[in-house]
Amino acid sequence: MEETQSLSVLSPEMQESFRKELVTMIADTLSELNQKSGNSREWLSKKEACQYLSCSNGTLDKYINEYELKVVVIEGIRRFKKSDLDEFYLKYQI
Repeated sequence: MEETQSLSVLSPEMQESFRKELVTMIADTLSELNQKSGNSREWLSKKEACQYLSCSNGTLDKYINEYELKVVVIEGIRRFKKSDLDEFYLKYQI
């Protein structure tokens, strides 16, 4: 509770700036950990993205369509950047 109250002294702009910086730092750290663990593939297929996020194909479609999860589509083939998946989950973290 005290942490929430301490943030209220910051302006909304400062809070958003702080949040963005924190998300970037966490995503960078997760990316570094993935590379160190030998799991360095940056781009994933849809099936791999589902496995990475531990979600179903339908849930991933919902994230794309309703929550604007970033996806690259080339000639019908979808690819997901790991750092985008990490940032997406962090964005909706409670």
